[in-house]
Amino acid sequence: MDKTIVDILQQAGLLIAELWLLILAVAVLLLDVFSKRKRGYLTNALAIAGIIINFYFIYTTSQKYPIADQATFYFFDSLAVYRYTYLFQFLFNTSALLCLCLGMFGRDNKNVRRGEYLALIIFMLLGLHLLAKPANFLILYLAIELISFSAYMLTYFNLNKWGTEGSLKYLLFGAFSTACMLYGISLLYAFTGSIDLEALQQIVMQTDQVASLLIVGLILVGLVFKLAAFPFQGWAPDTYEVAPTPFVAFLSVAPKIGAVFIITLIWQQLDAINTSSQFLYYLLSFITLGSILFGNLGALWQKKAKRLLAYSSIAHTGFLLLPLFNNSTNSMEPLLFYAFIFMIMNTAAFAWVYFMEVRLKSDKIDALSGCGKVQPFVSVLLLVIMISLTGLPITAGFTAKLFVFSELWQSISTTNTLASIVFIAGLINVLIALYYYLKFPYTAFFKNPPVTTLPFVLNVRQASFILVMTIPLIVFFFKPDWLLVLIESLS
Repeated sequence: MDKTIVDILQQAGLLIAELWLLILAVAVLLLDVFSKRKRGYLTNALAIAGIIINFYFIYTTSQKYPIADQATFYFFDSLAVYRYTYLFQFLFNTSALLCLCLGMFGRDNKNVRRGEYLALIIFMLLGLHLLAKPANFLILYLAIELISFSAYMLTYFNLNKWGTEGSLKYLLFGAFSTACMLYGISLLYAFTGSIDLEALQQIVMQTDQVASLLIVGLILVGLVFKLAAFPFQGWAPDTYEVAPTPFVAFLSVAPKIGAVFIITLIWQQLDAINTSSQFLYYLLSFITLGSILFGNLGALWQKKAKRLLAYSSIAHTGFLLLPLFNNSTNSMEPLLFYAFIFMIMNTAAFAWVYFMEVRLKSDKIDALSGCGKVQPFVSVLLLVIMISLTGLPITAGFTAKLFVFSELWQSISTTNTLASIVFIAGLINVLIALYYYLKFPYTAFFKNPPVTTLPFVLNVRQASFILVMTIPLIVFFFKPDWLLVLIESLS
């Protein structure tokens, strides 16, 4: 047998989790086509069970292809296993699982074929898995496009004119950012003859500064778009508002975490080169400050919950980037801690919005008026979620922000004076965020609904889901070492 085929077969186990997701997506589609009764229940159950099984495949892959401090390359140097590859895949799976579970707590759109919706979620998860393993920009591009095309179609799945508008805006922004990224990759290949991620070091060291900065900047455009970070965040509020809310809970977290992972890989390579460090810090400061400021200021004026949370997610993007200012071996742990907590609290917040939409066909914040008096315990859970999103005690949101600000403080005391500006701006914006996050519990406890309207209440199943999502936000405040130990064990 040809040696090339033998090598491919020997390394095929590296993609067992991805192959399983591909099989799962096809199986969900087939089940949706051929089953006549309880189609939504069966396809949901199959998708959820398949993702749970996928956790096992990630674990078995990590045992057969263990991580190391340096990347290990496979499939003729097209795929790589990095130190945090499996941990990010774990986060992607968890976010997708929460998305699918949330979708089971509300009424499905009767015009939507459930199997197609679930299959697209799984295909998007497949793209995110590949996003954790790229060794070159071709694999990175394919992963981003798989994520993007699935997201474009999922945005339209409410099947109305607003969905069409939001999906089209998302598509146009995505096409522009992809074109910029592809142009940057083509310039990289023209100058170096390589599309490997490591070629960025070569382009910065061997090419004049203007050309190298242009190439790096164009490549980052696609990643900043996936982050919904400044200045490519314009699509996010409209897209989040019109897309199915369970999908938005997934979209607002998983692609951001994946894009941060890739930016971290690029950052770690280029930051070691002194000639590019100053430019990189300025660029990172621009993206981080712009995201935090634009997100928080934009959220102040919102009356609809989904748009408010969309701007909030833009602001959280800036906080996800804060650990990069201190490029040390330990900087990934605060980032991962923040990413995990952000996933929990953002999903919990969108769960509230989804339950409002199911019951009231509205996501206006005023719809919460009076529910604090009818369901005080459940409304206290809402208060905990919003306090956690703000970053205040006694929630894990405070611990997560404490970790990233501590990492940023180390950067201030060592080499980078730009970090001090970002540090002060970040602290000020925590106070700004307090105003709009507390709109939710304030409305619930201190405003009365119209005389002709009953207060919004959750049923037992919905309240139980909110409770399960809120418990980690309390537990990881008092015992953050439990989550840190988990992160360390998976990396």
